[in-house]
Amino acid sequence: MKVYCHGCDATHDEYIELENVDDLGQRLQVGEEVPAGECLKCASLVYEADDHNRLQRASGVLQRDYEGDVDGFVEMMLDEIKDGHITNQDQLYERLHEMVDGAQRVIYTHEAKLALVFSKHDDAYEMEMGGTMPDYSQLAFFAFHRDIQERLDPDMCEDCDSCFATKEHDGDDVCEDCYEMRVEDNTLSDEEE
Repeated sequence: MKVYCHGCDATHDEYIELENVDDLGQRLQVGEEVPAGECLKCASLVYEADDHNRLQRASGVLQRDYEGDVDGFVEMMLDEIKDGHITNQDQLYERLHEMVDGAQRVIYTHEAKLALVFSKHDDAYEMEMGGTMPDYSQLAFFAFHRDIQERLDPDMCEDCDSCFATKEHDGDDVCEDCYEMRVEDNTLSDEEE
């Protein structure tokens, strides 16, 4: 059987069979295609070299890349919340809109098409706007935006419920303003006693 090696980017006839590959459990992720074995030249995992398997592997790589971009945007947004640059839902929506609008996933046609292939919300434009189909970038904007928004779940302030919680006081997650009010109230209560 011929196998394909990503490490060598070549097809080989000889390889180490799967049952003889060391640390296989550490080298595979859940849901990945099971390899045929290990490359004799570079020790990368090798896979059956037919077109279907190659397409599946390529699709998996592109899917993980897209998911990584979504996770990266979520992380950036949560960092801005944590740092106090974003304090409420309106600011969050505005900042997310700005970031997605300038994302390469949206502005380049090829990337926009890939976003639509791998997004769980490829119908987001139609669901929100209805009407005729715009260009790929607009479709990708709505899909990418929805994917990020779905994963973005910041904690709300337990006192005012309109700001994001960035502090903890007496076991409650609160925003900066409510935290300061609680501290001030505690200080006044202590002075009165």
